[in-house]
Amino acid sequence: MRDMKIEDIVGMEVITGDARVLGNVEGVGIDIQAWKVPALKIGLRKGLEEPIGLKKTRFGSTTIFVNTEGVDSISDMVTLKPNLTATKEVILETENEIPTAGSIVDTRVVARGGKHIGYVDNFIFASEKNWTITCMMVKLEKSVLSDLGLKKPRLGTQTIKILTEDIKTVGDMVMLNIDMKELKDHLDKKPRKKVAGTVEVSDEPMQVEGSRLPFEVNDDYKAKYRESEDRKKKLENL
Repeated sequence: MRDMKIEDIVGMEVITGDARVLGNVEGVGIDIQAWKVPALKIGLRKGLEEPIGLKKTRFGSTTIFVNTEGVDSISDMVTLKPNLTATKEVILETENEIPTAGSIVDTRVVARGGKHIGYVDNFIFASEKNWTITCMMVKLEKSVLSDLGLKKPRLGTQTIKILTEDIKTVGDMVMLNIDMKELKDHLDKKPRKKVAGTVEVSDEPMQVEGSRLPFEVNDDYKAKYRESEDRKKKLENL
């Protein structure tokens, strides 16, 4: 299955292994240390509390967090592995509510050095790869477009993808461990193609003329080259 945006799964219907409608996805839990999706926040369908072994709430609807290990597949809906009566086996019992990706959306994003570059727009995850969150989508401030070598889109805002490994910490804002120059280098790894105001990485490699290098290929350069190649492979998978 292709990588998905967090917004793609929110609102999806959730069914159990025996084709019972459990509810709808209300949020996607997020682990900002391991950058994984540990659980899905599900608004439980009324009347299903007792069949799955939960107490009814006096006011409002019941929400549960289902371990993503209990998810069988995602397509037009989310299908769980267990049948309805066994659903409790994949429900996470936590004293404190698991933070969701929605709580981070619209948070300020700051590059190393303190430059405010924009706001969190979305996250991209791969459910078939242990629910790993591969990158964060950022809506850029107009004031940083020229610094990053980008042009102002005719419609909408300019959005870029930043690898989650380039995120230093998340608090009142998201701090990156790369500065503006490194971010520009990240965007310049490959020619960019613009789709509806979003910067996407193309699959066409950059062409470099000439074969002679104006510097010595020492161990330091080789290490940086290997790091660059690793990053390039990750960019190819975005």
